[in-house]
Amino acid sequence: MPVYRKTAIVQLELPSGAMESSLPLTCEREFGVILSIAGKTYPAQSFRSPINDEQWREFIRQLRACNVNHDEKTGYRGATAIRALARTLYQSLAQLSPALREFLDSAGVPRRLVIQTTRPELHLLPWAALYDESGNLLAAGDLSVVQAWKDFNQLPLSTGNHLQLLKVLGSDTNQRTAAALHALQRTPEIVQRDAAAEFAAGRQVGEVDILHIEEHGNAVLSETGDVPATMMGETFRQAKIALLWSCYSGAADSWGVSPALCLHRNGVGMVLSFLAELHYDDAGSIAEGFYADVFGAAASRDPESALLRIRCAKVATEFAFANWASMTVYLRSPLDLTALPLNGPRVPAAGWLAEPTTDDADTFWNNVATQVSRLQSGAQDEVDASAAAYTKLPLAAFKAWRGNVIRIDESVGLLADDATLRELGLATENAPTTDAADRLVWFFTQIARFGSPLIVWSNAAARHVEFVQTIQPNANLTFLFLHGPKSDQPSLIELVEENQLQRALAACPAVSDDCGDESLHAAYYASVRGEQPELAKQYISRVKSLQERLLLMGNFVERYPAIPLGDSLLASIGPIAPGEAPRRPQDFYRLARHAQPPEGSSLRETGRAKHEIAYLMHYRGQKETAEMLYTLALADLEASTERDSRWYFALASVLRDWADLLSADPDRLQEASRLLRRATAIQAFHGLRLELAYSTATAARIALAAERYTTAIDHAVDAANRFVQCDNWRGWSGVLHILFDSLAETRETARMLSVANLAKEKLQFSNLPDDQREVQGQALAFQRARAHWISGDLPEARAELESIHEAAAKKQEKPDARVERLYEFLRLSSAVRDGGSAGA
Repeated sequence: MPVYRKTAIVQLELPSGAMESSLPLTCEREFGVILSIAGKTYPAQSFRSPINDEQWREFIRQLRACNVNHDEKTGYRGATAIRALARTLYQSLAQLSPALREFLDSAGVPRRLVIQTTRPELHLLPWAALYDESGNLLAAGDLSVVQAWKDFNQLPLSTGNHLQLLKVLGSDTNQRTAAALHALQRTPEIVQRDAAAEFAAGRQVGEVDILHIEEHGNAVLSETGDVPATMMGETFRQAKIALLWSCYSGAADSWGVSPALCLHRNGVGMVLSFLAELHYDDAGSIAEGFYADVFGAAASRDPESALLRIRCAKVATEFAFANWASMTVYLRSPLDLTALPLNGPRVPAAGWLAEPTTDDADTFWNNVATQVSRLQSGAQDEVDASAAAYTKLPLAAFKAWRGNVIRIDESVGLLADDATLRELGLATENAPTTDAADRLVWFFTQIARFGSPLIVWSNAAARHVEFVQTIQPNANLTFLFLHGPKSDQPSLIELVEENQLQRALAACPAVSDDCGDESLHAAYYASVRGEQPELAKQYISRVKSLQERLLLMGNFVERYPAIPLGDSLLASIGPIAPGEAPRRPQDFYRLARHAQPPEGSSLRETGRAKHEIAYLMHYRGQKETAEMLYTLALADLEASTERDSRWYFALASVLRDWADLLSADPDRLQEASRLLRRATAIQAFHGLRLELAYSTATAARIALAAERYTTAIDHAVDAANRFVQCDNWRGWSGVLHILFDSLAETRETARMLSVANLAKEKLQFSNLPDDQREVQGQALAFQRARAHWISGDLPEARAELESIHEAAAKKQEKPDARVERLYEFLRLSSAVRDGGSAGA
């Protein structure tokens, strides 16, 4: 199916309904407006053309000069004048209705604006070149602007599974578009016919789906290649698509006669035409871009979107030529070309094999072929290929898939060599080169417009399936995961990333002295997540890099402030002046940030140190300083060439913590969500299960700040479940606060009390030390008090707060500020409780 576009139809007509055939453009004449958006009619003011007939002639002169001269320097001034006119036209259109302005300004949402009118003079305005007041091309925001004479139909017009293309290439032209047609010969579903040969043989035109005409045009006579527009409209009225590579093919006279309008009015589904002269280079490049997008490797099978992308590309690269303003598209209804088989390329070419080589392989791949034949577009299916031996995929197993089949393989580095990108016509220089997750997210976005691509992910792991489910790619993409053999003995690093703590702790004793700091880093985190601080200190002492050792020492002090590191570990830092020994986490992180060890300072470690300091600043309320440090940390990590598990762990953590900081600012939630999306993609791709739990908690926090309480509750519950699966009760306790805040906003006090009681029971099964359980128990008591307070049960709230106060007094500690505030309000003086008077 073509891309669904929310459609606005602006119908312009004379108030009297008169059909005068010859009216010049004037700024005084009012046109009545009938406005509908997504099928709903809205009130609208009358429309006036922003330019008169004389100004229009100046516009055409500038457009002609830009198109013909094709000179960057001389054309730029004319192009800016055309842009100014397009901005004025936008203003005249946007003022018709607030609903229309909102529709026009909804950048990023696939939309269609139909200018529908039987007034020929209005079809001469450059509607598709609209610019808004901020200087943004509306087309760049995914707005397709098309023109219609009347009765635009939003139901798609379907084509058959083969298309007849009739080409008319004038003998007196340079036939610049012929190269595009030659490339199209590789698509057997499109049958090309030569009009000159058929006419010479005396054959009738017959069925035509695509009309391709490259002829000289005559604006005065409304002719193309000496054929009058009216005759052309009658001859080719059954065509689905007409591409008129001719000068003035869209320039109507006062009676509405132009090649494009005549074809459109007589029934052609889509007509591409041009208001002024058409430079032969433009004809060639637009034709090549159109056929490649719709029928080539990209195979979008969506002509309307293809022309929209071409217009945007022309603005970006050839603004001074103003071809983007001359292109005019007439549309009767969207076109649905999905019946075309278009078995696109299998890429990368080196990853495919003509046939399997053994009987066993035949059986396996026959089963795969059956599964492929049953796949539905947008599905995500899995195959156990652990017993299959292969380096290439057999073409025969995927012949049933109509469209591109794209192989990505974990064992050779996903999209690492750019071959797949080049074979699909994607610009390799635009592909991210940071983490593989960034590159894949970009890649899936690029191929989303292709015609139903199938991504075959060979040697896939379970984390790759979760990665795709996490990033939620376009529904046009279909995935088939061929799961490779599972390792019986995953590495310690893999166990820690997947938070399999018991297996990781069991593997820790096997860590040798020469294993490297990456493995010792993993052993440390297995120990602290497993609440074994003394074991964690042993691994810190074995780390060779001074920066790494300082980072882990800071993390340890942050987690266990009451447990001393020990003199020998502190002495390993090196000589320190009296009174300057590090004690606080930030002391260790600052030393790591500025350390100059013999092996040299590492951007990876300096970035991690900046991140840790930023995190501390963030939760101490110094948010501006924290954000500055997050920015610097991200820059260091992205510039680092030392990319191991510590690197992508830190990269994702910076993004997540930065998003967490921004979640407190309602005006920056969109930015927070963007950072979080990138963080979760990296975490899911690398199987960082615990980090995904923290990111889910941040998603809950963002939803809470956006007042989307149901979503916040759902995310909080998902995060809590993830933390329990990871046996991380510290994170579980933290996400409960978001859950309680969300329930409090919705005044669900009964659920608050039930959740608090449930959480108290679950704490008994946690791996938290006794003192931490007590702290969390007091936090739950406050939430029960809060629930009673919201529901108006003040004595019950007071009783819960008094118990918290008494527990704090026994430990000679001051209660939390929120507890103290509510307690001060609810408590009674001793005189009142004893029945006396406060004034006695």
